[in-house]
Amino acid sequence: RMIVKEGSDVVLDTPVAFYFDRQAPEVMFSTPKLYGGRIFTNNDTVKFKGVISDDFAGYTLKINNLIASDNFSTDSKGKETNAQSFDRDVEVKNGEFVLIQAIDQMSSALYGRAPVVVDKDAPSVTLGIKDNDHVEANHKISVTAKDDHLKLLRVKIDGKEVNHASNGLKETDIKLSKNNPYDATFADLKDLKDPLKVDVDFNSLSAGKHLITVEAVDYAGNVATKNTSAEFFVEKKSNDGHGNDHGSSSVTVNPPSASTPAPKAPESTAKLDQSLKGSLVAGEHMNDVVRAGKSNPVKLYFAGMDAPAKGDAGSKSHKTKVSSATSEFIKELKKNKVAYAYAYMYSSPVLLKGADGSKYVKVTLDKNGQPQFNVVIPAGYFGKHTIVLLNDKGEQLAWANVWVVPENATAFDETVAEINLKYSELHSGTGFGNGLGTGFGNGLGAGSGFGTFTGTTYVGTDGNAASGSGSAGAASGDAAA
Repeated sequence: RMIVKEGSDVVLDTPVAFYFDRQAPEVMFSTPKLYGGRIFTNNDTVKFKGVISDDFAGYTLKINNLIASDNFSTDSKGKETNAQSFDRDVEVKNGEFVLIQAIDQMSSALYGRAPVVVDKDAPSVTLGIKDNDHVEANHKISVTAKDDHLKLLRVKIDGKEVNHASNGLKETDIKLSKNNPYDATFADLKDLKDPLKVDVDFNSLSAGKHLITVEAVDYAGNVATKNTSAEFFVEKKSNDGHGNDHGSSSVTVNPPSASTPAPKAPESTAKLDQSLKGSLVAGEHMNDVVRAGKSNPVKLYFAGMDAPAKGDAGSKSHKTKVSSATSEFIKELKKNKVAYAYAYMYSSPVLLKGADGSKYVKVTLDKNGQPQFNVVIPAGYFGKHTIVLLNDKGEQLAWANVWVVPENATAFDETVAEINLKYSELHSGTGFGNGLGTGFGNGLGAGSGFGTFTGTTYVGTDGNAASGSGSAGAASGDAAA
């Protein structure tokens, strides 16, 4: 209540509300991705998509001083009512910076700043073989790709990958903070101009016609289109008994027999070694979003397993310290180039199968020495779960939380799942729900639904938009620790 007097006369008597808010808005970006802290694009615009919310009266999100999202209401109940998705195309030029500001009504603010690389040129490829070439069975070629910002070179023969190489800029999301955005550092790009080269050995190919294909991609998304394939013929192998003798000294490691029991898994996620969290990264896009009912790629990141990637300054590292069990596993893997382990998924431990249907997973090293394997997520699973990798003694090697989506999930569903996972990791039990229970609900209008989960059950609430509304719907999913 406020009373204003002039002498003994009351000239104003009115209720007054005071608002206090020191917490800045929360912003999660799904696009664009950063590589070494930089934005790469092959267009003159960059799409910024994500979710913003505030714990009180609202916010303004600006990207290069353009408003991407705006919300204000003193009647707001916080992020339960003011969370919004945003989708804004921003014009960019090569070498310029993008400045992002998220400010609430009390001027609490977060900032982010990233340089832009505009690259519209596709990589060039030197294939090393031509259409209709006839080669001996022991023939070997080199495939080379060049580009100013080269990301990946992959070679396949008859649709099967035979070799690949990549540069080491780590993919990260845009993260806003209270720090001075002009103090940020970024990866050096000079090493990206070095060609990527792989050798391809034809010794394992049968006699006859084969097709070699090359994928060369840069960080801006340009894909090589010239000199990327050839049909060739392998001549009949000589039958002298020496066609496969390369003097290899590698050790043959036999997989576990069908009668060998799988090791017992920890009873629950509460028993997991927290120092190993995040040491595996899963999913086709290495974003810890996996698909039920199919095989999913997984990579392991351990300190000391491989050398730091070139130009990796300022980017996020997945590498974690290793336990004694993990150290021994790495030692054997580096020695033999292959190792066998067991993967379980929680909330209750379920043994996962390898890509070939076995009860174990086969761990190998990629071209860069990175441990990798494939694991099948059973059909019917959904939401947040935890994948744990064990050795044959049941000792923990690595684990991470993942978000499971259906095999036929759309790119939008996967993006929302990625946001859900990150949101739940930050808030231990909240997420955004759609009609499937995975993200923003889509109605016939342009609205979006916002949902939260407590324990393992999602509950959706209506979201409001200018031209329509969507319903989040109810669904269930397991919230791992």
